[in-house]
Amino acid sequence: MFGFAEERADDTTTTTTATLTPPEPQITPRLREFQRPTDVRGDTSTLVTRLWEATETASLIDNWEPDRLDPVVVSGRTFRWPIITVAIVLLLGGLAAIQAVQDMPQRAANAARARYQVAVSDYTSVIPDTEQAISAIADPASDSNDLSGASVTLSAFNDRARTLFDTAAEPLPAMPPLVSRSELDALSPVRESMANAAEIGLTLERRLGDALSYRLLYAKAFQLPDLPATALQDQISQLGVALGLAVTSTDDAIAGLPDEPFLSEHKIEALQLARRLDDWQIEYLEALRTGDAATAQTLIAEISQRVATLNAAIGAPLTAIEDWATTQIQTLEAQLSALN
Repeated sequence: MFGFAEERADDTTTTTTATLTPPEPQITPRLREFQRPTDVRGDTSTLVTRLWEATETASLIDNWEPDRLDPVVVSGRTFRWPIITVAIVLLLGGLAAIQAVQDMPQRAANAARARYQVAVSDYTSVIPDTEQAISAIADPASDSNDLSGASVTLSAFNDRARTLFDTAAEPLPAMPPLVSRSELDALSPVRESMANAAEIGLTLERRLGDALSYRLLYAKAFQLPDLPATALQDQISQLGVALGLAVTSTDDAIAGLPDEPFLSEHKIEALQLARRLDDWQIEYLEALRTGDAATAQTLIAEISQRVATLNAAIGAPLTAIEDWATTQIQTLEAQLSALN
């Protein structure tokens, strides 16, 4: 810089490149490499001993640090709650299903008993009215209104008896295989008693109904007009029409009388008197036309006496019907009481 000549070194720079050979990696043994399947978990002292024997190098030991072992989680639970929960639910469901099947006979028997009790109670409730109807039917002095009321009562009684019979005849439900039917089989005596009670009522209603029909029909028979011993010609004509209607009504009524055993003899007598009435009217009208008052009076006395006798004769069979019906009612009440 100050004018002095400066010798400069050759700009050529020699670069020496050293080839570095990387040191061989030092392999440090790890404890887990010395672990055996039969070792106890967490026993590091045995692993250290094996490591020492394998290396026999103090330098390795100087720089050795134990590997951090993976934490071992010790738990007494070796199951999963969702699986256990599902298993418990299935188990409880299965037990409930088994119990439900086992309880089926008991539930069916209880349901049947409840139906039976209702039918028996309904049947029992109409017995007092039926007893009154029996009295009305058996009383010869009962009028048409009394007999009509008895007819309504008998209809209700018949309905309850038939309901009881149908309820007793209902088939019991079927049970699955291997399920005991003892509870249902135990209902057989009850069902038989119900059927018997219903049969008593149905028979009673049928015969009382026949007696009632007999009385209603018989009331239309032998309803004769006033019978004079003498009459004018125009009066005879009018009387002939009235007698003809009475005879026709009598024939129709007697022909429709039911065959009630207690009234069978009375029916025979009624048929005989109805046949006599056909001939009697001809004889009576002839006596009036000829002015034969004595014969007419005799004929009047005859028919009046026979009709009165026949009317009175119905009292005895009606009493027999009442006695029989009362006995049947007592038997029926006893059976229904045992079912309550």
